[in-house]
Amino acid sequence: MREHVVEGDGQMIGGVSRWMLIGSAALLMAGCAHQWTRPGATPQMRQQELGACSAQAEQKFPVRNEMAIYSGYTMEYGFCNEAMMACFPGDPIRIVVPQVESHVVDVNEKSREHTVAQCMRAKGWQ
Repeated sequence: MREHVVEGDGQMIGGVSRWMLIGSAALLMAGCAHQWTRPGATPQMRQQELGACSAQAEQKFPVRNEMAIYSGYTMEYGFCNEAMMACFPGDPIRIVVPQVESHVVDVNEKSREHTVAQCMRAKGWQ
């Protein structure tokens, strides 16, 4: 039997979008934020100093959203049918499906997180 490669129409067939998986992971990790501790400090002290460090980081690295675009291909497998001209009905085929995904990314987010962490450590927080 021959195998043919046929271009698809861009629709995923039984696939899961990479961004759906990343979004799910981000939701799971949202509860894993760093809990700053310092002997003798109250929760109010932590909130006050964290707020000051966050404001400093926001001033230094403001939110800067940019569009991130990812493109590529996925392979789907199936069988040729009568409507396809490049193969014989029943032959196995690989369907090349183009994928284009885009989302908004705050390109300064990691820099802000790093700046907050440095600031909190400088104030004695762990």
